[in-house]
Amino acid sequence: MIFFIIYFLSCVNAQIITEFQSIQSDDEPEWIEIYNDKDEDLILDSFRIADSQTSLLINPIIVKSNTFKVFTKDKILLQNKYNIESEFIVDANFPILNNTTDEIKIYQGETLLDSLYYDMKWFENKYSVERVDFLKPANQDNLKNSFSILGGTPLDYNSNRIYDSDLKVSISEIKNDSVFVEVMNIGRKRINKFDYEVYLDLDRDENFDLMELIYSRIDNQIDSSWSYNHFKYLLMSDFDIYGAFNLLFKINSDIDQNRGNDTITVNANFSPRKGSILINEFMFEPDNNNSEFVEIYSGSNFDININNLYLHDAQNEDGNGIRFDIDYLLKPGDYFVIAADSNIFNTYNNLDESKIYVLNQNLSLNNSGDKIILKWSDGFIIDELEYFTNWHSSELFSTQNISLEKKIKNQISNDKNNWTSSSDTQGATPTYSNSFVNKTDKDFGIKLPKNPFSFVEEEVIKIQYSTPFDNSIINLSLFSKQGAKLGMIKELNFSGSNGEILWDGKLNNKQLRSGTYVLYLESVKKDTQEIYIAKEIIVIVNSN
Repeated sequence: MIFFIIYFLSCVNAQIITEFQSIQSDDEPEWIEIYNDKDEDLILDSFRIADSQTSLLINPIIVKSNTFKVFTKDKILLQNKYNIESEFIVDANFPILNNTTDEIKIYQGETLLDSLYYDMKWFENKYSVERVDFLKPANQDNLKNSFSILGGTPLDYNSNRIYDSDLKVSISEIKNDSVFVEVMNIGRKRINKFDYEVYLDLDRDENFDLMELIYSRIDNQIDSSWSYNHFKYLLMSDFDIYGAFNLLFKINSDIDQNRGNDTITVNANFSPRKGSILINEFMFEPDNNNSEFVEIYSGSNFDININNLYLHDAQNEDGNGIRFDIDYLLKPGDYFVIAADSNIFNTYNNLDESKIYVLNQNLSLNNSGDKIILKWSDGFIIDELEYFTNWHSSELFSTQNISLEKKIKNQISNDKNNWTSSSDTQGATPTYSNSFVNKTDKDFGIKLPKNPFSFVEEEVIKIQYSTPFDNSIINLSLFSKQGAKLGMIKELNFSGSNGEILWDGKLNNKQLRSGTYVLYLESVKKDTQEIYIAKEIIVIVNSN
């Protein structure tokens, strides 16, 4: 017996209170969890659970090494909620745990093993209460509500648990030009080796593979925290991208005991290029029952989150402007409208309300003429124009409630010859195709003799194109269907409005595999640098 007492006293800290639920509900009983953090199994033959008033002697129990034991008054109810194994649950009619304040104490004989005091004002009632650091006293600072989706973690490691070895990666800040990543050692011990990797989802398939690994550091050491700044503009330059892309930040250490916080994915919004978002229509002279608005159009191959886009007029050209304060992915060929007020919904039929952001404030577009400027949050000008009242058709008796529309939506905006008064019966076409474009734009673009096409059956394909310009530079590129640029097919320094390009299906002297691709034509007018863009999906079948 003397030997047992000496052995037990050496293991006093082995049995600790790790979690409890003091609120009785219809689907969950009160329960108390303890943990044996030693490498030996322990036999407790005179174990007692007590509160501030009374105690209960528990039948002799064995708590295996590095395992939990849960005591409850309703074993079946607890099992049904958490789906846990019954052999580690002990039926025990321990003293009722108060819903206000109370103590929980555990004894072996007369020896106090562990204790805690709680006040339920510190916690939310629907979640269990967990001990954060097993090596520290269970005081208020070391007790937290479980954040498990089940409401608690009986017979499992606490959701708030501090590990000996635990790395965590997080995003500390996302700015216009940078993503700040922080790697923290939130465990107790120094980690002498870990790897850090960054992946960019270039093909936008929501998966990350080794071909998308863009940065790595190996054999890093860490005591507390370590941070790194990834410049978005460098990534744009290196990978020829813009718009919204997912980035995966990943850490790896062989001794990390908690892998649940080793990766984090963020959507980084890379600054669009000039002309990738274009002003397509605007209303500057509405009556009291209508609304000022500006419609934008995506001439890009990439999804662009417009949350970082700002609209400026001449008066606030050097200021902050009006922000498109909405998380909206502007997809290729998509429209979006920023409106001064909700009168826009009462004025126009067939609106796509998901593509309208209402400011509830005046856009302040002057009736006598003004500037409209689209800027990114870093100040980069994406598109701009300066309009005058004479841009409207001289045949109109009144221009009130008549918008100005682009004739060719892919051309740059600061060309008065590319604007005309809307001929729509409603006076404008917000969120859908302009009235003029429907009549004249249909003949421009890319034409293929057949689609799908096989380079096994024929050696070359004749790609015909038509643009609005009599004299332009032609760039014909190929993209994946997810929007990643694969390479240049042909560059022509001089071209008329129509032409033909012969292509043998190779990029960088390599034959393409079968699949779906996007032909991307860019025509740049030489004297004014106006741009016309056309796209066409092509299906290549190279197998016999």
